[in-house]
Amino acid sequence: MTNQRVKSSADRPDSVRNPAYQVGLTRDARTQMAVVIAVAVIVLVLAVGGLLAFFYNSEHAKDLWVIIGPIISAVLSGFIAFLVGKRYGAATK
Repeated sequence: MTNQRVKSSADRPDSVRNPAYQVGLTRDARTQMAVVIAVAVIVLVLAVGGLLAFFYNSEHAKDLWVIIGPIISAVLSGFIAFLVGKRYGAATK
């Protein structure tokens, strides 16, 4: 029987230590995924807040949507610009 020592996490290859490395995600893909998640959370929070305001006080919900609507629109258009910039920026490299 051979004497095998237990390997520490520093002795392991990157594929074992980093789950993102196992999937094959690069730094750009991880950044893009983080942006997608952030945009989804922001839009979801604003939309749920607007819907709750509509159900609790429908008279003032219109005023709230006047504020929330442009924010959601700006977030989504900024996200689309980010994706287009990433796509065309990668094409020029």
